Amino acid sequence: MALAVMLPQGSRPAVALQESYVFEGSGWGHGVGMSQWGAYGMAKQGFNYREILSYYYRGTKVSAWSCPAEIRVGLLEGQSSIELAPQSGSFTFYTSDGDIPGGTLVPGGKWTVTQGDDARFNILKPDGTLLNNAGYGGLNKPLYIRG
Repeated sequence: MALAVMLPQGSRPAVALQESYVFEGSGWGHGVGMSQWGAYGMAKQGFNYREILSYYYRGTKVSAWSCPAEIRVGLLEGQSSIELAPQSGSFTFYTSDGDIPGGTLVPGGKWTVTQGDDARFNILKPDGTLLNNAGYGGLNKPLYIRG
C-alpha cells in the first residue's frame, strides 16, 4: 500500500523581472546577410539601396558591375537523362558550333536527352527517334538550349 501526502504550499515571494533581455541567434537562417524584413523596414524609413546594402554588408563597397551575357548553371550535372516538354514558345538545341538542325522544340511533345557511351549527347525526338541519327557535344563541348 502507498500513501501520498500533499502539504499546502505557502505563497512564494514575488520576484522582480528583468527590464531588458538580449536574444542571440539567427532563427531559421544562417545568420549572415541581409534580412528581407529589415531591409523593407529601412526602405520604408527612407533609406536608399546603397545605405541598406552598406548597413548589412559592412566593409564592402556598392558599385556598378556588368553581368555576362550568359551564365551557366549546372542544375542537371550528374543526371543520366532529362526530359523537356515546352509549354509555350520554342527552344533550340545548340553547341559552340551553332544551332543543331531540326533541334527546335515546340509545345506538344516531350524530348529526351541522354549521354551516350562516347560522352556525346543523344537527343531523342518526341517520337523516340534519334535527332539526325547523331550525337552532339561532349565532355568539353556542352549542349545548350536557347529559348
